[in-house]
Amino acid sequence: MENTEHNNELAVLTPTGVLVTAGGEMIAITPIKVKELNAFLTAIQPVLGDLIKQEIDIMALVLKSPEAVIKATAIGCRKSVEWINELNIDELAKLALAVIEVNTDFFVQKVLPAVQTGMQNLAAKLDGQNLTSSLGKQEPVQF
Repeated sequence: MENTEHNNELAVLTPTGVLVTAGGEMIAITPIKVKELNAFLTAIQPVLGDLIKQEIDIMALVLKSPEAVIKATAIGCRKSVEWINELNIDELAKLALAVIEVNTDFFVQKVLPAVQTGMQNLAAKLDGQNLTSSLGKQEPVQF
């Protein structure tokens, strides 16, 4: 019984992917790999906060940060940015939504909280450092 539950949990954590037709090709969108993680995180950084919304408006994301959406989509579907640039906007939207759909659980449940915690920790360290360094540097002025 435990083995079945474990297998179901793995199926949720590692979705198999989806098929999308774009640019005259059938493209299998599967979860990003470790080797793609850094580039993908860098690409989606400008729109990361928008990915936690219940309903994602992909066209609003494209208008807000087209370069981020194009780069993240290229990484997520393992195509070049140049290939993505030749698509119609509706095809970009389909691919981008598929990339988000396939990777959402991982990013929303794992990456975003880690990024937010990291930013809070960094902000706290910087605040503490600024306070400490400004207090420590105050010396009496000698005439």
